[in-house]
Amino acid sequence: MKPKETQKRGRPVVHTERWSKVTVVMLDRHVAYLDRLAVDIRVRHSKAISRAEMIRALVEAAFASDVDLKRAGQLDRKIPFLYSQTPEEVENVARAVLRKNRIQTSVDLPSIRDGFSAKLVGYSNADVEAVILMANDDAAREGTADVDAGRFTRAAADYFPSRDVERLAVFEAASRRLLPPKDAGVTPVDEGLRIRHAQRTSNRGRCPPR
Repeated sequence: MKPKETQKRGRPVVHTERWSKVTVVMLDRHVAYLDRLAVDIRVRHSKAISRAEMIRALVEAAFASDVDLKRAGQLDRKIPFLYSQTPEEVENVARAVLRKNRIQTSVDLPSIRDGFSAKLVGYSNADVEAVILMANDDAAREGTADVDAGRFTRAAADYFPSRDVERLAVFEAASRRLLPPKDAGVTPVDEGLRIRHAQRTSNRGRCPPR
């Protein structure tokens, strides 16, 4: 009977399999980097240092460097990158989405502006794409290749975005001059109350914590 082999101590085997989780591979690379750094410190300064000591030193250096980029003075100016602010801009995004997904339609988007693009002002480009794909899926279920105007307007009325990302961009802006006219008169207090109200409203349907 063979004696049971004892597990060797030391660094674990580096995972190079394609099926391995990315986190495992990245952790192995980080550990290998720390080992190389420890060897370099030992050679240059004749000092032995452990991985834990190096991690602690890196964390303390990050705290000491004051990396809070959102604090006033850390950046020259916080510029909000807002989504489409006019129906015309929404239509430009919609045309690009139609070309990207090769969706067949004969609809002239300005002709349905009131029921389509005007409803999507302030929505992200991904939201506009989701609306168009909803209309295309509706047509596919009915066996129609061409997406008509009614499907676009119904999808725009039916779609509900997951969250109002634009409000966060307005809240973080550094100057009123960088905001669109509809938001230039909003105070930081009003904007904070609006965001908190939206958060409470979105959490009403969730299950309470146990």
